[in-house]
Amino acid sequence: KMKLLTSPQGVQSILLNNALIENLTSFLLLMLMFTPTGSFLHFFLHVQYLRLRFKTSNHSKTAWAIINQKFRSIVYHRFCPSIVANLYEKLITLIHRYGSS
Repeated sequence: KMKLLTSPQGVQSILLNNALIENLTSFLLLMLMFTPTGSFLHFFLHVQYLRLRFKTSNHSKTAWAIINQKFRSIVYHRFCPSIVANLYEKLITLIHRYGSS
C-alpha cells in the first residue's frame, strides 16, 4: 500500500482528495455560521484561502468541478423544484465570478 501512496498516481489522488475536503469544509463552515458558535470571520478567511487555491491549484479546480457535477445531478433532478435550479445557477455564477476576479 505504501508503494501506491508514493506513486505519482497515488500522490495525485491524495492531492485531489485534499482539495475536495478543503472545498467541502467551506460548506460546513457556511452551515455552522448560522449556529451560536459559528464565526463569520472563520468562514470569510477560509473562502479567501480557497480563492487563492483556486487560482493556483489545478486540483482545486478539479475538485470544484466534481462537487458541481454532484450538485447538478441533485438540482436538475426531475423532482427538484425549478426555483432550486435557478438559485443554484445564480450561486454558481457568483462563486465563479468571485473566484475568477
